[in-house]
Amino acid sequence: SNGSKIALSDKGRQAITAEINSLAKRALRCLGMAFSDSLGNLASFDGPEHESAKLLRDPSTFVNVESKLTWVGMVAMQDPPREEVKAAMKACRQAGVRVIVITGDNKLTAEAICRDIGVFDDSEDLGQKSFIGHEFSKLSKDAQRDILLK
Repeated sequence: SNGSKIALSDKGRQAITAEINSLAKRALRCLGMAFSDSLGNLASFDGPEHESAKLLRDPSTFVNVESKLTWVGMVAMQDPPREEVKAAMKACRQAGVRVIVITGDNKLTAEAICRDIGVFDDSEDLGQKSFIGHEFSKLSKDAQRDILLK
């Protein structure tokens, strides 16, 4: 590697996505690493009082921060649930408690962890049981209520 930069091709992007999905299905959390040569006002960011802090609080502006980055790589890590979680999930199932997942993480990772701890069976259809937070938020209030009350 000579330090030069090349544009990320569609094929490269697809390979990265496939690897993330493969790791996520094994209940591994993936962290992508990238940097920018031009951070603008964020270059001097020093906390919540900084003039650019608003950019980091509003998800609709993330695209302004998370664009034109240089991909460095990714790491995957296991964040195992506490030992007692599996038994607690079993007790919930036996008591008739229905669990759905609304995650801010990678959906595949959340589903794999839920399968590991007994929230979901391996072959269970998760269509109306597993959501990314913004997916669930986009549903109408009636649709949300229907899912929660099933």
